[in-house]
Amino acid sequence: IKAERHHKARRRRSSCSDERTNYLTIYEAKDNFSQDSLNNLKDLKMPSSTNQRASLPNKVLVTCSIALLSILLVAMQSRHNDARNWMLLRKAFVSRSACHIRPHVSRSSPKKLVIPRSSVAADDKGVSTTSITSALQYLDKDTSPATYPVKDQIANLEKPGILDRAYFQFDESAEFWENFDPGEYEPPELVKKIQDSVETPQDAAYWAYNLGRFGFFLGTAALGTFYSGNQGTVPSDFASNIIKTRDKGLLKNLPNDSVNVHLWNLKWIKEGKFNMPYDMNIRHRQYDPRYILQKTRQSVQEMATILGKRYIGDKADTNIWFKDKIYPSYYQKTFHFQTDGWLSTESAEIYEHMTELIFFGKQDAMQRTTLVPFKEFIDNYDAGTPKVLEIAAGTGRFATFMKDSFPQIDLTVSELSPFYLEKARKNMKYYENFRKDNLATDSNPEGNLGPTHFVQAAAEDLPLPDASQDCVVSVYLFHELPPESRKKVVEEVARVLKPGGKFILTDSIQLGDRRQLDGGLDNFEKLNEPWYPSFLREDFGKLLTQDGLFRAEKKYICSVTKSLSFTRL
Repeated sequence: IKAERHHKARRRRSSCSDERTNYLTIYEAKDNFSQDSLNNLKDLKMPSSTNQRASLPNKVLVTCSIALLSILLVAMQSRHNDARNWMLLRKAFVSRSACHIRPHVSRSSPKKLVIPRSSVAADDKGVSTTSITSALQYLDKDTSPATYPVKDQIANLEKPGILDRAYFQFDESAEFWENFDPGEYEPPELVKKIQDSVETPQDAAYWAYNLGRFGFFLGTAALGTFYSGNQGTVPSDFASNIIKTRDKGLLKNLPNDSVNVHLWNLKWIKEGKFNMPYDMNIRHRQYDPRYILQKTRQSVQEMATILGKRYIGDKADTNIWFKDKIYPSYYQKTFHFQTDGWLSTESAEIYEHMTELIFFGKQDAMQRTTLVPFKEFIDNYDAGTPKVLEIAAGTGRFATFMKDSFPQIDLTVSELSPFYLEKARKNMKYYENFRKDNLATDSNPEGNLGPTHFVQAAAEDLPLPDASQDCVVSVYLFHELPPESRKKVVEEVARVLKPGGKFILTDSIQLGDRRQLDGGLDNFEKLNEPWYPSFLREDFGKLLTQDGLFRAEKKYICSVTKSLSFTRL
């Protein structure tokens, strides 16, 4: 009897030991012990035994052992993660300037990061007096000291829109659009905003013109969608699904976004930053019914082609119709899936209409943001007639806006495509004939129009003398450049600029500029924009200031367009 009892006791101990080993093996295989894992310990079932008094101590032993081991591993993992995250944080953030931040981990919460809001001195290589601390303050404006989850903090600090606060002074437009939510509005509120902004008949004409443009391009987009499905280039519901998946509230958000774009433009016009759009005049060719029908027909057909290529994605042919060694390899693609890329007359003729179609008639207003820092440059320039260069000017439409508000500048229009350069020349000639009898202003009483020169050249290799330009402007160029070419363009701009000259870089917003839109920005790559993802993550403040070439000045935003101004050192 004694031997039998001894044998049963040995079997119970062996069984408990094997079960304990199995449980420990399962939990040790996990990298992180969650609270749910600890709660599951309550449900552990020990092997059945006829002697409950003998099994109870074993159950308590196993439970306590696993709990203690779990707590130990969680503490070790948390300590390891904190050390690793601080290394990443210093590498990703502190190295971007000569600022010194002394962060520490809160002992009360090992997964939280506490960063003292200490004053930080700027460096002497072009970083503005706005410190890195302001970037941290932006991330959490309501708490002091600033406390952020480590993972989210590192992710945000890698976004150019957040890093900009270490380099640039933020214009009020940048502050507004950073936190703007286009979905938060009621139609009566928009109507009231428009009514409140109308103070003169010219203001009313501005709204009539731009609301009409919005309706026209929205209608053309709908017509192109219907035509694409009817022609069989895409499934009948393909384009509508793109709109639904891009942003559930895209169509709902459009009116609020567009109205605020024009509210900012009208505000700048009233402040004297630039003139009313010259093409508001009823004499402009865009009001000719024949011109409207021609452009509508061309854009609808082009839209069917673009959507067809967008539908088949990577299988689409993105090569241009000819090859030439004078063009960089990255340039010889059909960007946006547009016909012939940049290298045909047909492409140049329809380009302006198609880009307005993408943004439902607000692209002109967004790119006029460039004229705000340009006006500041003109006001501070006192050495005669300024020499201004626009690189990658495309069809020259923005060049006409510069000439219209600042007619006396000596302007050079640079563009690599001979087809687009020819279109730019035609657009400037049309503008000069259109405005020749109405150029007189308070600053230009005689209505003189400065010269305009046209240069075919890549932005990386400009045939201009060193230190020959007072201001260089770039509009929507850098997002179509590979990273290595962006640096070459920056170096070339620095070469042709005079010391103290101004560089204005206008392009798409980037990650962090409007954080509510961050999740959808990468989708633009699908319109055959291969370098757009890297552009979204390019730190232009660092790129232009790190070699002592420029000093960062100010940042502006208008909807999905940002403008950065720099001064040549």
